[in-house]
Amino acid sequence: MNATLLEEPAEARQLWSRMPREVAEQFRPHVETLTKVVLREIEGAVPRLTRSLDRDTGGLVARGIERAVLHCVDTIAAPGGSGPDSGRVFRQLGRNAFTGGHSLDSLQAAYRAGGRAAWRYVSAFGRSTRLPSNVLCLCAEAIFAYIDEISTQTIEGYTEERMRAEDLTADRRRRLLELIIGTPAPSAQSLEALAQAAGWEVPDRITAIAVAPPDGAGAAPAPAMHPDVLLDFGDRGPFLLTARPDRALHDFRLQRPGWRAAVGPRVPLGEAATSLLWARRTLDLVRGGIVADEPVTRYEDHLSTLWLLADQHLLAELTERSLAPLAGLSDNRRARLGETLLAWLQCRGNASDTAAKLGVHLHTVRDRMRRVAALFGDRLDNPDERFVLQLALRADRFRPGDDSVAVA
Repeated sequence: MNATLLEEPAEARQLWSRMPREVAEQFRPHVETLTKVVLREIEGAVPRLTRSLDRDTGGLVARGIERAVLHCVDTIAAPGGSGPDSGRVFRQLGRNAFTGGHSLDSLQAAYRAGGRAAWRYVSAFGRSTRLPSNVLCLCAEAIFAYIDEISTQTIEGYTEERMRAEDLTADRRRRLLELIIGTPAPSAQSLEALAQAAGWEVPDRITAIAVAPPDGAGAAPAPAMHPDVLLDFGDRGPFLLTARPDRALHDFRLQRPGWRAAVGPRVPLGEAATSLLWARRTLDLVRGGIVADEPVTRYEDHLSTLWLLADQHLLAELTERSLAPLAGLSDNRRARLGETLLAWLQCRGNASDTAAKLGVHLHTVRDRMRRVAALFGDRLDNPDERFVLQLALRADRFRPGDDSVAVA
């Protein structure tokens, strides 16, 4: 926006320049009185605003009103002159209003009240000095055009300060998030200080939620979330950090329909990185087709799978050594015998239950198990070996041939 609005030939300046020059000198003795009248009217309309701004700025509101009145008088007297830089004052008023916690509505109410008071005073002045009606009409039009212009200047200052504060808060929240998930865990003092500056209430326990767009969809900007949610939508993979995961999920899914979300464990704040680790690994299970693709997947529902796939090197060692007797078979035969052995172990060696679980004939199960027994021998009679075999078979079923979907 134009920071020198009041110094350019704007609508109000053009209107004032059409006024008779002698009006300026007639009205100049009234500047102080009009300033007090307008200030009193604004104080009555929005008392909290004026008291707060004048207390914090040493009378900036009164100075702004006086400068505005002088600007109008000087423009009538010398249309080509620059006059006092009232625009700077009103931009500063906007900045101070934001930092003081005031709304734009209260500022607009102040300008409306000031404009009405100014027009009442000027119209009374015009009648007492017998100004022609066309000059009074021109004066009224100029007053309200000028009110619009200084209001725009104030909104500019207000908006600039709000954007600066938002940028500063966002930067603090990013640094806070990095501190929380960093290693080693931050000290309580440093965390509390940054959290307070970022407007974030420090919880005792926290939950990480890893999120991802639908397949084929591009990246998206971070959604607007509740202030208690910290979020990172950077290149490392977007995630949320919150003490209230259910509410955060609800709000997120309303804004990002179709996105996947994986919820990590609820942990003490100092272990937030652990929650994020398992949230991301849970999301990898979904991406790899290892668990069902649901809108929300919870870490706690897949603990055994996550445990089995936590270390790809150990997983490969376990399956290679434990299932070595199946290595020389064709892929189809290896798959059938492995599937049957796993079901048999899960059914505690009951052939009928195994057949029902697999949906095959009992004779088929017995025939396959004879082949399995020939390959594995007395390992099937050892409880420890049976446990390891079941782990290896489950892990082998989950372990894809393409390393790109590994979860560790």
